Amino acid sequence: MRVSPDGNDLSTYGGSKKGGKRHYFHANMLYDVLNHTCVDMVLQPGSEKNEDSAFLDLAERVEDPNVIYTCDRGYECLMTFHRLDQSGKHFVIRIKDESSATSTLKHYPTPETEEYDIPFDVTLTSRNNKKVKENWDTYKYISSYPKHPEFSNGVTELPLHGRAVRFKVKCGEKESFITLFANLSADSFSTDDLKKITGCAGRSKSVSEISKRAGPGTYSRQKERSGHWRGVRQDDHLQHEFENP
Repeated sequence: MRVSPDGNDLSTYGGSKKGGKRHYFHANMLYDVLNHTCVDMVLQPGSEKNEDSAFLDLAERVEDPNVIYTCDRGYECLMTFHRLDQSGKHFVIRIKDESSATSTLKHYPTPETEEYDIPFDVTLTSRNNKKVKENWDTYKYISSYPKHPEFSNGVTELPLHGRAVRFKVKCGEKESFITLFANLSADSFSTDDLKKITGCAGRSKSVSEISKRAGPGTYSRQKERSGHWRGVRQDDHLQHEFENP
């Protein structure tokens, strides 16, 4: 959201993805897709744009324990995963494929099969010593640890537990892989459930039909690349069906 410059306030002056700088505010919105309603928003001046912190702020404000957050690859961050998990928030977030040099799965032992749904258990650490370097499969060094209050009062290690899910999708004649990181229990949510939650299983039912089945229950949300949040209402009896509207 571009704004007229104010010579007395440079907080709105920040960089953009295309390079260069301008005066603007960055809107991070929480949106209920089934009811077509924006339920919350964090507005950040251009110089203070930080989607990770905005996401965590939005999630922290939600008291409903049954919400499931889904986001795109722009939100792949080990500390974000840790904080959401420790605060009891449920999420399914798309991450870079294991072939990427900056993927969460780099150095992590994954199956030789193309598709999988495996436990992901590592230790986040503020130390980059010999022990850590020799065990990249179980340790993840957080280079930005001074910025995180979790690494204080002598704390050097933090647990991170979740699931890494990789599956093939086809768009026209092209095939590619989607990789997800989730903290949803495999006993309650199958691989197919995660595909549906993230909208990767195609459209089999209308969103309105799912909304009627769910009733006035809880809701989950999804982050689109446009910067808006989407969500689907769910209750304890809904079969976790997510449709891509």
